Amino acid sequence: ELESRRALAFDRREDAVVDVCFCMDLTSSMSSWMSAAKAHLTQIIRGLQAETSVAAIRVAFVGYRDYRDGDRVVTKDFVTMDKVEEVVTFISSQSASGGGDLPEDVLSGMEAVSSLDWQGHVRLVVHVADAPAHGYCDHRSYGDDFPSGQCPDQTRHLPDVVRELKDDRSVDLLFCRIQDGLTKDMEHMFAQVYDGPGFGIVPMSRGATKFREVILGALSRSLLKLIADADIDGVQTFHGSTLSAALATCNASLRESFQAVAQALAREEEE
Repeated sequence: ELESRRALAFDRREDAVVDVCFCMDLTSSMSSWMSAAKAHLTQIIRGLQAETSVAAIRVAFVGYRDYRDGDRVVTKDFVTMDKVEEVVTFISSQSASGGGDLPEDVLSGMEAVSSLDWQGHVRLVVHVADAPAHGYCDHRSYGDDFPSGQCPDQTRHLPDVVRELKDDRSVDLLFCRIQDGLTKDMEHMFAQVYDGPGFGIVPMSRGATKFREVILGALSRSLLKLIADADIDGVQTFHGSTLSAALATCNASLRESFQAVAQALAREEEE
């Protein structure tokens, strides 16, 4: 799971501002995931604020396609939580289109993410994709028009941009794995660049219908573990984490358990 870092110091969770950017592959195979983002983004952000009690959450969106596609990269810079519907409307204006070979132009997407107006005490990008970047797949099996990792108009390399996010922007990366195996080389590169805290993977094997549940759970657990240290300093559990961090993790896990029970009961009633 993701172990978040602090970009800026804060003493209490009520003082913390959290920046969350959703970066999404917008090519043809991502239609159901785009629909899930449109349907649940507002609930995810409001739920995250309710569970963490931080001062504010700002939201941004970056979508990318591939080199030859129209609207290759689209961006909605950060807005405050009360304007999250602007982000939803922006996503709704996009359609799942494009893509040819298996990989997509993740590099341009991450460059756009790095260029956003990052200001929060905690900074997170949630990367949702079912295909790797150019240069990060077996091109002999799947085909890669640009196996060097660069499209014809690009001069930078993806690891350098990710390193810029990590070191210069203090942005953490949560990768949502949709296709087991297809993105493993890109995931490995992400992990190598971060080399510790700041990077995590959340499997999305339960499908787009569980988008809200899985994303909210992963973000809540990560943030609660981090901000708990600002609430209770020095009260340790047996493995060294703070007591409030342990309680916060239990809270996120219980919420998911209650959701699972409620869904099971609803299915029984339908039957």
